[in-house]
Amino acid sequence: MGKYPVVEATGSISDTVAGAAFKVTYLELHWADRYETAAYKRISAPLKSGKQAWIYVEDSG
Repeated sequence: MGKYPVVEATGSISDTVAGAAFKVTYLELHWADRYETAAYKRISAPLKSGKQAWIYVEDSG
């Protein structure tokens, strides 16, 4: 593992990650994208509530 822990997809709906969701503006999302390195990409992921959220995952491609 590197400097920061990375969550890996298991494909199992019962596997979850505890955390918090924040409402951000498009400008804040833009700055978050610039902050993250090329090692990560932003994808949409389902929350337990049924809503979708942007998350950053390792970009292995």
